[in-house]
Amino acid sequence: MLFISCQGLEEPQTPLDQFLQSDNQIVRQVLDDPASYGVQILISEWKNDQWVDYSYRVDDSTYFYPASTIKLPVLLASMEQINARWSDLPVTALDSMVLVRPHSVDTVMDLYKDILAVSSNDAFNALYGLIGPDSMHESAERWETPLRLSHRLATTDAYNKTTGEFPIQYLQPDGRFRTLHRSKVENQEPEVLRFRESVIGKGYTTDDGTLIQEPFDFTKRNYYPLTSQHRILKSLTRPDDSSSIQFDIPRGQLEWLVNTMRATPAELGYDATEFPDNHVKFILHGNGYVDGEWTTAGKIGMAYGTVTESCILSKSTGEHTYVVSATIRTNENQIYNDGLYEYQEVAMPFLTELGKCLILTKLGSEQPNR
Repeated sequence: MLFISCQGLEEPQTPLDQFLQSDNQIVRQVLDDPASYGVQILISEWKNDQWVDYSYRVDDSTYFYPASTIKLPVLLASMEQINARWSDLPVTALDSMVLVRPHSVDTVMDLYKDILAVSSNDAFNALYGLIGPDSMHESAERWETPLRLSHRLATTDAYNKTTGEFPIQYLQPDGRFRTLHRSKVENQEPEVLRFRESVIGKGYTTDDGTLIQEPFDFTKRNYYPLTSQHRILKSLTRPDDSSSIQFDIPRGQLEWLVNTMRATPAELGYDATEFPDNHVKFILHGNGYVDGEWTTAGKIGMAYGTVTESCILSKSTGEHTYVVSATIRTNENQIYNDGLYEYQEVAMPFLTELGKCLILTKLGSEQPNR
């Protein structure tokens, strides 16, 4: 009988077991002290026409900062709400809808592409202003998928509660613009989160570099637990499965979304020097590992020392599919906002080894017994 080893494991078990027993140096460093690294892992394998799930230390009540992963549900909610609010328009209208802001004029589809391909904060902030937290929470409640949207990203007006202030123009087939009216909304004040590790660390630095020697407070930040990230990706992978969220989005738009996430930035026309293949694909490409027969489609987040990815990992021929979600915190000095995190030394190798292990496990299962 052939036993496939994933970096040291001597006999095959579940895909997650294979990774947890890896003898890779970085993996062992992290898994020997998983609490310090805030590790959570969810893996689902599509097998015999159903999902088989595996989890490690997953806990919705233990906080981690979601960073850019929050962009995907906001994008999906905006798709739903645009389709519902202006249902008289054709499904292709997103390509002819223009969001007009003081510093930029963008089609809605270009905003979507910038989020999915290169994780643009500016594009996300535009969508945040388009739908707002209150509307996002209504969608999340209907999806039965817990999350909390409370702020924009990387901007001085992150917590401005006003949304809906910029007009949308629709370019009609006759070449004239039609203004799609919306009203301003004053969104509710975010509640204080009461989760473990939502206040953490020994200190933090202010924007002017001053060190404050007290824990860093995440209690008013965005919240998007790993189970919610994972469920959304599973639903995009198998939309007809009974457990999937039934997004009120045309199937063609959902397929475009997944295909856009699957492509590399260069394949979508972005500068490969500025946006290399691993720019938003850590589990497959994060540490330079490349397997041309496998692709990922998903969303990453990286900020304050925490790196998170939730993605569809599949063979290009389509016969094998995982959904993989994982988060890891790397902040050895326990000082937040100082920019000193172990992303390249620990987080990237850890996530890439996870993807590599899953691929090798699946390749091993394809081999005939002997």
